[in-house]
Amino acid sequence: MVFLDMIRIIIRYLNAIIFSEKGNFLGLIDIHCHILAGLDDGTADDQEILQICRSAYKAGYTTMVATPHVLSGAYNNNQERINEAVLKAQQSCDQEEIYIRILPGAEYYLDDMFLNLLGEGKCFGLNYGKYLLVELPMVRLPKMAPEFAFRIRLKGFIPILAHPERYADISEDPKKAHDLVDMGYLLQVNLGSFEGLYGRHCTRAVQYLFNNQLIFAISTDIHTTKYMEIIYEDALDLCSQSMNQEDFEILFKKNPAKVIGLDGFEMGESA
Repeated sequence: MVFLDMIRIIIRYLNAIIFSEKGNFLGLIDIHCHILAGLDDGTADDQEILQICRSAYKAGYTTMVATPHVLSGAYNNNQERINEAVLKAQQSCDQEEIYIRILPGAEYYLDDMFLNLLGEGKCFGLNYGKYLLVELPMVRLPKMAPEFAFRIRLKGFIPILAHPERYADISEDPKKAHDLVDMGYLLQVNLGSFEGLYGRHCTRAVQYLFNNQLIFAISTDIHTTKYMEIIYEDALDLCSQSMNQEDFEILFKKNPAKVIGLDGFEMGESA
């Protein structure tokens, strides 16, 4: 089964190389997106999934990790439900000959219920790996932030904090992001932040994070088709033109490849 899965991965990757319309962006990996219909505040139906995946593929993405919210009382998603939705979305893309790979993941909201899930062994990492995508309250960073990171690492996971530039504390004072890194979080920022999608304060914050080498990965966090053009065209073009090639490769390809367990396969490097 593992061998057959690897063959499928290779075939999809080769198809992407052959058919991609943006060869200079080949192999982009998105480790944060909300493309599974009906699981959270993301896509509404299969057609919207296909629209997003088609645009992502056209922009050069070959892999997307679907990360629906896990938030008690609002989005009670679990691994089984997410796996089923991923399989369905992948089959739809395959039927439409959209050569993109969809992998399972989740975005966990850090609260007491999360700690219960963590303690019961009910959390799973991106593509079943050791990296756990998490988010904190948007208004103020909680005093429990260091404790959350400690507990996550104690369970053998590495916490990736989603969109820190959007948290009020960080957008107001980007220097506080150093504290998050010291706590043990890796920082994933949103692609749209570079283009001003969330306002000038977020743009200023994400630029500070980039200039101070605090970013681990850049992802789309795309939810619907509404901002596809800004994300997949304007923001991606801005990053590709303003960053040197090494930084671009690390933030869009190499580090995300580590997260999903490829460690260089996407890049054509030896393991």
